[in-house]
Amino acid sequence: MAGYFREPHLDEVVAIWEALSWLRSMGIDHEVVESDCKEAIIALNTPAEHNSEFGAMIRDYLRIKAKFQGIVLCWVRQCK
Repeated sequence: MAGYFREPHLDEVVAIWEALSWLRSMGIDHEVVESDCKEAIIALNTPAEHNSEFGAMIRDYLRIKAKFQGIVLCWVRQCK
């Protein structure tokens, strides 16, 4: 199944944002979120200013993350 974006890390950032939105709606304030997309996890854990669509997505993520007391993002190696 192909994602909306041509770059997988953009799809992953959207998926993480959606997961946080769902967690928030369930009243969950602390969670560990794992992903096998290293580029997305690095970008979300060390945000820098980007004047791009990706930068806008990072800013959206930071806004929703600020509503939680404890969210941890972790990269996990994909099993093959």
